[in-house]
Amino acid sequence: EGGPAAVAVIFPEILAAVVELMVDPFGNYLVQKLLETCSDEQRVQILQAVLERTPADERDPVTKAPVPGAGLPKVVRVALNTHGTRAVQKLVETLRLPEQGALATAA
Repeated sequence: EGGPAAVAVIFPEILAAVVELMVDPFGNYLVQKLLETCSDEQRVQILQAVLERTPADERDPVTKAPVPGAGLPKVVRVALNTHGTRAVQKLVETLRLPEQGALATAA
């Protein structure tokens, strides 16, 4: 509900936390719905966010252990998560432009 105007209001905040939301049991539903309603330009921004690489030396703040998937695109960790895999599937389903597909496959 609310269409593009509502998406424009919430998009910046969601984009800032999109990777964490994609692996969240409830947040992944928000991301999936957003992918269905956002513009192509906004979808590219989400795609760019999940294609960023995790720093190779990233460590868990609590255990200090290396983060799984360090050095790989964040989409790898998201896709391997039970909830994240649904959000990644929705992202792939909603890619409409050849440029979006090329960006996704270049990772």
